[in-house]
Amino acid sequence: MKQLLLSLLLLTPLANAQEQPRFENPGWGEVVFYHLQDEKQSVLNRLLLAERNQDLELYQAQSDLLLGGLFLELGLFERAQPLFEKARQSTNDVSAQAWLTLSGQLAKASRTQLLADALQRIDVKKLTEDEQELFWLYQAELAKLQSNIVLLDQSISKLSKQHSQYPYLQIQRFLLGSETGQQQELNRLIELTRQKNQNYEQIAVSSRASLMLGQFFLSQENYAEAKRYFEQVSETSPDRTRALLGIGWSEAKAGRQQQSVLAWKKLSRGNLSNVVTLESKIALPYLLEASKPTQAIDFYEQALLDFNDELIRLKQIELELDQQQWIAQLVENGAEGLIYPGYFIALLENNNFQDLLANYQQLNFLGDGLDVWQPKLSQAIFQLDFRIKKQQRYQQISPLLMERKSLLMQRLKEIEGKKILASQGGELASTLVADNQQQQQLIQLETISSKLQRSLGDVKSEQQRARFLKGRLLWQVEQDYYSNLRRLDKQVMQTKVLVKDLQQQVQELQALADGLPTQLNQSRQLLTQASARLNAILAFKNGVEDRIKNQLQDHMQQQIVQRRTLLNNLLEVALDGTARLYDQSISRRQGASL
Repeated sequence: MKQLLLSLLLLTPLANAQEQPRFENPGWGEVVFYHLQDEKQSVLNRLLLAERNQDLELYQAQSDLLLGGLFLELGLFERAQPLFEKARQSTNDVSAQAWLTLSGQLAKASRTQLLADALQRIDVKKLTEDEQELFWLYQAELAKLQSNIVLLDQSISKLSKQHSQYPYLQIQRFLLGSETGQQQELNRLIELTRQKNQNYEQIAVSSRASLMLGQFFLSQENYAEAKRYFEQVSETSPDRTRALLGIGWSEAKAGRQQQSVLAWKKLSRGNLSNVVTLESKIALPYLLEASKPTQAIDFYEQALLDFNDELIRLKQIELELDQQQWIAQLVENGAEGLIYPGYFIALLENNNFQDLLANYQQLNFLGDGLDVWQPKLSQAIFQLDFRIKKQQRYQQISPLLMERKSLLMQRLKEIEGKKILASQGGELASTLVADNQQQQQLIQLETISSKLQRSLGDVKSEQQRARFLKGRLLWQVEQDYYSNLRRLDKQVMQTKVLVKDLQQQVQELQALADGLPTQLNQSRQLLTQASARLNAILAFKNGVEDRIKNQLQDHMQQQIVQRRTLLNNLLEVALDGTARLYDQSISRRQGASL
């Protein structure tokens, strides 16, 4: 990188350095500023200062990432891959913002492994709040590419529910859960399609949910449900074209080819920059090849005409781009081309290239560092990205369409040729039989006739083969018919046996029903006898209870009398004893007084 810049500086006379604003640290932003101000000596001084401070490798690593992202957006992945590897192996502390910018480009290009590696190198704590939201969005994109539900849940939880992408990530989460057999997630996705749509955002979310459900049921071969949800996508939704394409595939898979043709015809009239239009233009003739080859050829020819017109327009754009020498420098010289962001923006956004190139110093990129103008550059080259990818896509598809068209044309010509040869052979044979005077011509014509007869024989053999196939098909149908008939007969016999068993069971139930009155009378007699026995038992029970009660009363009376007698005897003894003690006490008192 240093040699490229130094070689550029040596080709230009050095100018006297003027008073310029001071930067805190030397870097690419400073180099860009001085170069745009045509201060070559200041550029050289700053590069030497950066080299002495050992900062050049740090800026080199960051520029490798940014340049790799530029190649990635241009569709030149082979040019970007070495730069990514070089930055990954660098021991320098590449800024988190540079890795974040690269992650966005890798997510857009669906490069799963590189995106995972880039996100692992980002220290989230060094990002601003807005940059952290971008980080978790890129994490969610990685989760979708890997079908990682756990990582997707983690990414969604880090985003605010007010974020514009939050409902779409929720839809993706429900879809992943549905694909793993979680009925609850499928129900949540269905519920999103039933919500009342009050504004454009709600309509867009509901339409996206319907589109995802349609694609899910289409993959499950449930074509009726897939079509139903595809049709729920709003006419004003950007997903409507994709839904129409899905309706066509649902009808085609279900065997309703005519409905698919109607849906795809409407799509094929759209702009070729839309990938759905491109798919419909190819799917439409492909669907008609077997049933309507002539109509399929017409659609192939129309697609080729459309692609050729678009290719001519893209070739003209490419020619205009190639006429600007700095575009080649931008791609070939690496980071040296990054010094000219103003050129690139001007070329893409305007038509008056020469005036803008002559007055590029008036552009608003003076003093901006890489982190400032790189997003603007990425946004601008997005237009060129579409042009290049469209051109590559058409260049790949056109030969395939030509091949399909040529095969169909050749097939039709062979069929028509055989028909013409067969008809000519019959006419020549009849002419030769009628004309006996021209023997020499007869011999020659007989030779031609034999060839034509062989051709006719080939046609007849093909007809016989078709008849054989038809007879075989009819035989197969007949065999299937008799097989089904035998199966039905067997089922009828089984049904008859089952009916006979049921009739026997009915007779048994009838006999049981007839014997019920007799059994009822017997039960009544038994009930009467049991009632009489119960009354006798109750009477015996009452007698026993009365006897027991009387005996208990007599016994209690005797006990009372005995206990009274005993008590009286005890009282008498006690009274006698008390009287004796009293008498003895009086006697003692009298003796003591004497």
